[in-house]
Amino acid sequence: MEIVTGHRGTPHVTPYKVRDFNIGTVGAEDYVMAVGSELEAQLVSNNRIDIKDGSICMQGTHAVIPKNINDELTIENGMQEEKRIDLIVARYEKVADSGVESVNTVVLQGTPSKETPNVPGHVVGDIRNGDLKHEMPLYEVELDGINITEVRPVFKKLVSAAEQQKMIESLNGNIIVDMKEDEFLTNETYLGQPVYGKYIDIKKIAIQSYIPLNIPDSFFWIDTGNSYIYPISQNLDTMYPFPYMNPQDAGSSIRYALSKKNKSIMLFGGDWTGYGLYLLVKYYKY
Repeated sequence: MEIVTGHRGTPHVTPYKVRDFNIGTVGAEDYVMAVGSELEAQLVSNNRIDIKDGSICMQGTHAVIPKNINDELTIENGMQEEKRIDLIVARYEKVADSGVESVNTVVLQGTPSKETPNVPGHVVGDIRNGDLKHEMPLYEVELDGINITEVRPVFKKLVSAAEQQKMIESLNGNIIVDMKEDEFLTNETYLGQPVYGKYIDIKKIAIQSYIPLNIPDSFFWIDTGNSYIYPISQNLDTMYPFPYMNPQDAGSSIRYALSKKNKSIMLFGGDWTGYGLYLLVKYYKY
């Protein structure tokens, strides 16, 4: 183990360490980040597309087009009565001998076709594993004859943590939580302490949102034997246990995590629009 963000007396912060940090924070895939013009494509003519300023994180590799700078890309002429799709990519390259790395925007020219052209292939490398080239698709450029008819973004855009927080707060604002009654004493004990219970009716299931449980400072858990998912839409009539695991389709399952600090529950899973959740929360007080 070695410290990275600390003084060690000698140079020690390397691109590889920063790249690993970015992967752990942002993710290991390729993203356009919510900065500047977000690499917006501007069609200047049938032979030129400008890519505006912005930032990308490509397998942890951060690259930018600075503010007030455009990358000017040339699109080769199309041919009458033929169609073509070009691919604009951000290309990472590493020189094997020197180890020098670079990222540039490049146009990969497609093969003309009179009917349905194919998108040209691109190199998928593993930068962390030492591959010398990797290409991140940014835009598909569709030509019909000599005219560019569409410039289509194909990248993933990453929202900032601040924007994610706004989205979570917006979702939380739509959750209707009904505390069915005040706490009650169960006939149970835990580590010699009396166990309390509280029923909570969540009338709209919101995935990946913290739902407050409104309980006192305590050690708490969900009594899954007395909790269930119920239909609130007239088109639905099936009740499900909670949590619910669908062996045929994991994407339609629903599971949960508890936040002891915030005394809340977060739900994970698929689309449960039209369903509510009835919970029995049990706890013993500190």
